[in-house]
Amino acid sequence: MSNTACMAQNAQTPSLVRRYTLSMLHHFTDHPASVDETYTEHLATATGFGFSMIVGGLACLVHGLFPWLCTRTGSDTIRALHHRMVTHRTTKSQAPQAQAAEAD
Repeated sequence: MSNTACMAQNAQTPSLVRRYTLSMLHHFTDHPASVDETYTEHLATATGFGFSMIVGGLACLVHGLFPWLCTRTGSDTIRALHHRMVTHRTTKSQAPQAQAAEAD
């Protein structure tokens, strides 16, 4: 490979790296933005959901072995998570509309 070809390839590398980096950053921001959260907010929310599901799942396993224990823990966990994720969630775009409706 000649020096000119090598220099041309090296000149393109930062552009490729920059495009790849920006492409990867979109993976970390697109979905959180779609639910009106920052990456950090989404990390905390998803982690909280994950731990709740683990605890609820473990309670179901305990209940399977010992039917008199944890009789409501699994279903209570599902209801609470559904409330947090579906019923209770308000997005930033919906907040002004809801406030306007309440003012009427």
